[in-house]
Amino acid sequence: DSAGLVEAQPRRLTESPVSQCSFEGEKTLTVPVSPYTLEAKFSCGITSSNGITVDPDCATQQVNCCASPSATDGSKCQQQTISQATGVNGSASMDKTSYVITVKLEGTPTNTAGKLYFWCKKSQETCVVIVSMPEALPETQCNFNKNVSLPAISDPNKEATFQCGGTVKGSPDDTQVFNGPDCAGNASKLSDLVPGAQLTKGKDGTFTLSVAALPSDAQNLCFKCIYPDPTKPKDTDATCKVTVTVSGTSKTTTASTTTSAAEGIAVTSFAAVAVAFFSFAGNAYY
Repeated sequence: DSAGLVEAQPRRLTESPVSQCSFEGEKTLTVPVSPYTLEAKFSCGITSSNGITVDPDCATQQVNCCASPSATDGSKCQQQTISQATGVNGSASMDKTSYVITVKLEGTPTNTAGKLYFWCKKSQETCVVIVSMPEALPETQCNFNKNVSLPAISDPNKEATFQCGGTVKGSPDDTQVFNGPDCAGNASKLSDLVPGAQLTKGKDGTFTLSVAALPSDAQNLCFKCIYPDPTKPKDTDATCKVTVTVSGTSKTTTASTTTSAAEGIAVTSFAAVAVAFFSFAGNAYY
């Protein structure tokens, strides 16, 4: 799918520090699963010597989470599998150096309301981590498992905007434009397909297609956003296809020509009828 597209090193959004559960205040922390990586990261503040632990133990219970944020008897959490809560298999693992815990789903969750709970424990204190499922992306935003169809551009001086959010391995530009809904065939320059059109890159993977004038013939443009596929083995790519139709001016010309031709036929027919009528009227006097 990525043939013909210039690829660069993956572009990553600026990564925020990993959120850490605090044993003060509300003693809860909510972290969302990323829709792009299907991962969520958090920290319990564990070090090699401070005695803080996480329940379930990510070293021995990697496919489990807590079923609720609290227990009536204050003991260890009642466990369930990550798949029971989300509808897809998943795991939780702890980095041996940073002690950062990564929750990884193997697919897009089918239970979008599901939540995973992990208990950070320090002596008799507990801080609860709530891992929430990713929210649906806007219609104009790409993802590894999602294509984008933009409204048609039917008038000059119009724009269409889309976003290649998250981590991408290949982004569209105005020299890599494909034709048709499948982004198949060889890439073309945008200016060859729609003279005067521009594709401008903004912040956070936002792209704006600007059409100053309509082309002679309608163009079905297709742009590619290349993503790492988090549901497949490493180095497997997935393509988000962004499609938009730009109307052509030829339909207007054809319509005008057809209208003029119809008017000509009507005038000719009227003249013929008039001649026939007067000829008949003239013969009636003889």
